Amino acid sequence: MKSIPDKIKNISKYFWVFLAIFLVGVFLRTYKFHDWMRFSMDQARDAAIISNAVAGKAPLPSLGPDAGNTKFLLGPMYYDLSYLSAKIFGNYPDKMAYPSLASGILAILFLFFFLREYFDQKISLALTGIMSVSYFMIDTSRFSSNPNLVPLFVILFLWGLLKIINDPREFHPGWSALVGFALGMGVQMHAITLVVMPVFGLLALVYFWKVGGKGMGKSLIIIIALALLFNIGQITSELHTNFQNTRNFFQGLKSKSENNYGEGAGLIAACQIEANGYFLTSIGDDYDCGDIFKTPKGGWIADKSYLLTLAAYTLFSLTGYYFLIYNFVREKENGRKNFLGLVLLFNLLTFIVLVSVSSVIHVGYYIVLFFMPFVLLGILMEAVRNKYGRKGMLAAAVVILLLIGSSLAVDGAMASSYAQGLQNNSSNSTLFQAEAMADYILTTSPQNVSKVYFAGQGSLAKRYYDATIYLVRQSGLNMSLIKDVDSRRIAPGVPIYYIAQSGAYPVPGMIGNRQITASRQFLNQTIYILKN
Repeated sequence: MKSIPDKIKNISKYFWVFLAIFLVGVFLRTYKFHDWMRFSMDQARDAAIISNAVAGKAPLPSLGPDAGNTKFLLGPMYYDLSYLSAKIFGNYPDKMAYPSLASGILAILFLFFFLREYFDQKISLALTGIMSVSYFMIDTSRFSSNPNLVPLFVILFLWGLLKIINDPREFHPGWSALVGFALGMGVQMHAITLVVMPVFGLLALVYFWKVGGKGMGKSLIIIIALALLFNIGQITSELHTNFQNTRNFFQGLKSKSENNYGEGAGLIAACQIEANGYFLTSIGDDYDCGDIFKTPKGGWIADKSYLLTLAAYTLFSLTGYYFLIYNFVREKENGRKNFLGLVLLFNLLTFIVLVSVSSVIHVGYYIVLFFMPFVLLGILMEAVRNKYGRKGMLAAAVVILLLIGSSLAVDGAMASSYAQGLQNNSSNSTLFQAEAMADYILTTSPQNVSKVYFAGQGSLAKRYYDATIYLVRQSGLNMSLIKDVDSRRIAPGVPIYYIAQSGAYPVPGMIGNRQITASRQFLNQTIYILKN
């Protein structure tokens, strides 16, 4: 019998490489998770819903969050998972975000398994290594939001379908169950997956049937039964409301279709090019898609780095899609051809659906296609290896190291930004900052008052009100948002807390006609207490 040290020695070196990649990914997703977790308007809204349900003050909603600021509501599974997490780990915002964190970590693992269906270990490890440090993939794991769970369910869905299609002569109850589970969960996380995943799954299974797949009926029964089971809340709600939410979906789709199809297709193509590059290099941002065509600050000539980056992303995407199609047409081995056909068709269907909402989307919508740039890069690496052999692989290794280095540099810069409080602004706020502000309000409000007022400079008022009111109300103090600190409707004697950029007002001083009685600086922002 071999000793434990001998068993460890026999473990493949690729396992240790993958373990290192996985652990780095886990570290980047969990480091200061509580303090740096995004806690803005949407997160505060969802936290209040979950907290009330956990405390027994209100039932869990039968439907989930709205999709893209429309009246259409997604399925309730996102709330259900957050509720379950809060019940297990504690009724607090960071605990409610554990499903997003867990799915982001598991996506590393299952992306590797999916890539191994086509690529060898070396290429699969390299691609997974890039994904594990990609800032976009890290960021979407570090706060609670329904789209953040999409990568895990999409990759499980595609992996399960590929396993079924690759072995059509056998009935696969396990893989069918995985597809049904991923489908049932995935359609509740994003309006795009709600359309793409069922249509794509049906087309894939029709292909499975045409090539003589056995157990087609049994597979469909398992997949549909599980998908319906995980959507029972949504189905019940529809039956009770005469399918009102379905009507809201089509009304919302119509209201978002402002571009004609030609304009929409061009915008979606440009945005996917941007997303492909951003996911790989971490250089860029979660732009509104229309911003890609806008002249950068200083003009195109002055901002050469933006122009060169956009050109590099375009070259990469066009070359990658060319080899994807080329390889699919020429590939003879069924398993590899199925892999290429699967990702190609999924990308095409997603592209078509995105065109219908092209006027309102941003780069973050491409989380549905998060795997595509890694597949394209892998295909290009294979092409280089096939043509140039060892020298080609050495060149590819250099590119991989540069991409990992680029993402790690961005990760480090963003960590520094969070540490300095720079991510607390009119667009974002962190849980640590919201806690500090809420604590200041609670400790300075008079004991004889049960209500305070909150106001602020520009968009800061709304941004921080939603985050702080959740925490303030958890301690039993009520707080109301006001627009005009000089309004006569404000009850006298009730404190007014006013948030503004640090240094915006001198102390002592005035805001409107009210005297500043005290203040505390929270890095970039300051809360002023106004006499009332």
